[in-house]
Amino acid sequence: MPKQKTNFKPGQYYYLSNVGNTGEFIFDVAENHVYFKENLLKKLNELVEVIAWGLVSNQYHLIIRVRSQYHLKKHLERTIGGQLRRVTSHHYSRLISNCLSGFLSGYARAYNRMYLRKGSLFREQFEKIELKTRDEVVLFTKAVLVMEKQMKKGDSE
Repeated sequence: MPKQKTNFKPGQYYYLSNVGNTGEFIFDVAENHVYFKENLLKKLNELVEVIAWGLVSNQYHLIIRVRSQYHLKKHLERTIGGQLRRVTSHHYSRLISNCLSGFLSGYARAYNRMYLRKGSLFREQFEKIELKTRDEVVLFTKAVLVMEKQMKKGDSE
């Protein structure tokens, strides 16, 4: 059965994740975590609010909330340097997907340079699940925070 495509919608929460290609590590040292988090916030802050992250050695898990339609439209207008008359939810979704993909590609390039490796760092496409209820948001957020806490605990031992 083909995977159903979920568009990003303004104001909606999502769970995003991916793993290293063939199970490879994507975070070898603490500096990788810091670089990932700092760049995630810097590059996507105008589009999404990062609620939680869990960065495990060979995978990442994120809970995000897409900013309001007003914020997304203003960002698009600044990007193109003018006012937009009609913007659809498809435009917003494509903008966020492209920015996320660009961020992940940039991380992969930096990681590959640092470790003198070549090829894809992540599996083909990140997993995206729309969290439709408050209970889903709470449940997924708690799970991601537990992962991050366990990872930090493992780093300090």
